[in-house]
Amino acid sequence: MRVLASVPIALIGLALLVGSCGGGGSAGDGAATPVNGTATGAPAAEPTDEGGEGSTGAGAALDVCSMISAADVEAVLGEAAQDGIDNSSVDLRVCYWTGRVNPTEALTISIYAHPDPDTAREQYLSTTEGLGGVDILNLADEAWYSDDFGLRVLSGRYDLGIESTGDDEKASSLKLARQILPQLP
Repeated sequence: MRVLASVPIALIGLALLVGSCGGGGSAGDGAATPVNGTATGAPAAEPTDEGGEGSTGAGAALDVCSMISAADVEAVLGEAAQDGIDNSSVDLRVCYWTGRVNPTEALTISIYAHPDPDTAREQYLSTTEGLGGVDILNLADEAWYSDDFGLRVLSGRYDLGIESTGDDEKASSLKLARQILPQLP
């Protein structure tokens, strides 16, 4: 189990990934915003062509905070969670939750919407290469897990990342991924 400090580090890493992909959003575009009544389990909205110059715009309509239920978040963290915090930019959608009693318990889910599947695969491979994780078979196009970096899943042009400090992170991340993947456009 990692400490809460891994959440900001993961978000910084994802921001660097956005920069290397030429995403149109800037760090200021996705100011952290509490999402009341989060984790409803409602399906994600269909993508639109909204977004800034150079943006694919496909990530703009994905509401990561609503892709899983509050009960799912509680099961991962082992306690009731604060409302999810949406910390997204145009193509990088991020939501994170912390425990109500123990705020060092955290769950972060990110989805990067790449312009096309080839670009997504290239970035996925360059991000996971050499990090010492293990491939996960029979989950989307490709999937990879590391105790240090969590679960990464490539599905078409979407790159899903799930990290938590909860017990049995691998099993809980795989369960969440299986719930989220069918909701991707």
